[in-house]
Amino acid sequence: MLIYADSEEVSNFINIFVEEHGEAPSFNIFESCEKVEKKGVENSNSEEQMKTENNSGRSTASQLQELTQFCQSQTITQINKRWGPKPLDGPISIDFINQMLEARKVKSYPYSHDLDPSKFMKVFNPHTSNLYKTSTMTDAHERSFIMVKPDGVQRGIVGEIIKRFEQRGFKLVALKMVTPTRVLLEQHYDEHQGKKFFEPLLQYIGSGPVVAMVWEGLNVVSVGRKMLGATDPAKSEPGTIRGDFAIVTGRNIAHGSDSDKSAKREIDLWFRADELAVWTNSAERWIYE
Repeated sequence: MLIYADSEEVSNFINIFVEEHGEAPSFNIFESCEKVEKKGVENSNSEEQMKTENNSGRSTASQLQELTQFCQSQTITQINKRWGPKPLDGPISIDFINQMLEARKVKSYPYSHDLDPSKFMKVFNPHTSNLYKTSTMTDAHERSFIMVKPDGVQRGIVGEIIKRFEQRGFKLVALKMVTPTRVLLEQHYDEHQGKKFFEPLLQYIGSGPVVAMVWEGLNVVSVGRKMLGATDPAKSEPGTIRGDFAIVTGRNIAHGSDSDKSAKREIDLWFRADELAVWTNSAERWIYE
């Protein structure tokens, strides 16, 4: 059982993985060890076949030897493990890919046992694979942390902010109201420690409940910042959240991540992994090409 980089199985598998995890898989996809062992025994009986060169200039024997060495260093549990809440960085069996597709009723074709090992996709690289270079949906799983501050909560603007992000086409994957502790706020605003506004800022944000959210979508970090408007509401354009609802910087309604790195850090601070919902928005096919 071999696998091709452009096969329907791989495409379906990757699409489902991205849908469930928000990013491309980072593991190697290998032929199952049971098949490797069987093929190695079969080919060892044919010296001429073992010397056959494939299209990449490497012999079938050398490829099988590499796979065999890999399989011998792994346990069956490691080979056949299922993915957890985050992408795996280890190997996975093709047998599992087919099982996963079958369980989800996704169309899958059986492989012939005599396929050319030279076309066997030993390593999948999400950064270079053609399967991703043309896929907008991969980037559509970017996430940003958005927090409605106490003034926004008290003034009843939470619904308006959610409405704007939803209408723009972004997907809400986490939401909760909480009165943040000082420890949490010190971690969140760690970069501002030592500045004169640090203490007043912590007192302000900790003065009442805030609404913490995680939004997902293409360029959600940069677009979300534009939707919020400039930090100083006086410099915010009309039509932005701060431009429409705020007057001074100290009461500027909401916070938004300023970079992908910040978003990941802030989401990890405010939410546990099991608080982030994994779901498919049926409207996405009308939002993305």
